[in-house]
Amino acid sequence: MGVLEGLEEVIDCLDTGEVTVERRSSAFYDADGNAVRGSVSEFPVAPAVVHVATGRDLLRLPEGDRTREVLLILTKLRLRTGQEATGQEADTVIYGSQDSVGRYVVRTSEDWIRASSHYKCLAVREESS
Repeated sequence: MGVLEGLEEVIDCLDTGEVTVERRSSAFYDADGNAVRGSVSEFPVAPAVVHVATGRDLLRLPEGDRTREVLLILTKLRLRTGQEATGQEADTVIYGSQDSVGRYVVRTSEDWIRASSHYKCLAVREESS
């Protein structure tokens, strides 16, 4: 149980459904020294609490991301952010209704395990091409 007794059950009760996560394995280099993107795996994550991010949460993002659609996601699975040093790409969260499904790139992933047994993530909607 975390520091804030009972918060884990409250967050689980607020479950807004399942989100799907696309995760790439780390990039590697071929014999010619060219970077090769890793393979993609897709899996569901539940429970997940998803809200539109506002206020202080938006201030944690770079300025360019603050004006885009941002989701605050609470999950029991740590979602990955991109790490240039290791070649790890950020997870992509697929979320929405049948009419409007969006793809969101994870920008922050905070460890709140001791407080509420969850991870707190911010994900920014991908630009449509």
